[in-house]
Amino acid sequence: MQSRYLKCSLTVAKRGFYRAANSRPIFGKIGRSASEEVILHDLQLISSKCIPILLYGLEVLPMQKHQLNSLDFVINRFL
Repeated sequence: MQSRYLKCSLTVAKRGFYRAANSRPIFGKIGRSASEEVILHDLQLISSKCIPILLYGLEVLPMQKHQLNSLDFVINRFL
C-alpha cells in the first residue's frame, strides 16, 4: 500500500519530555510550591535539558499544523 505522506507519532517524544521534566528535582518532588527563584532555576533546566528531548530529530520531518500545536501544548502545559 502506498501513501503520499509520511506519518509520524509524537507520543514517544512527548513521553520522553514528561519523563525528563518530572525527574527534575523540583517539579518531580514538590511541584510549584517552591520559591520563585527555585522555580525559575528549574525552568532553565527544563529549557536546556528537556525541550531538546521533545524536539530531537523533528527538523527532518514535514510537520503538520496539528502536530506543531500538539508540541506547543506539551511545552505550554508544563511551563
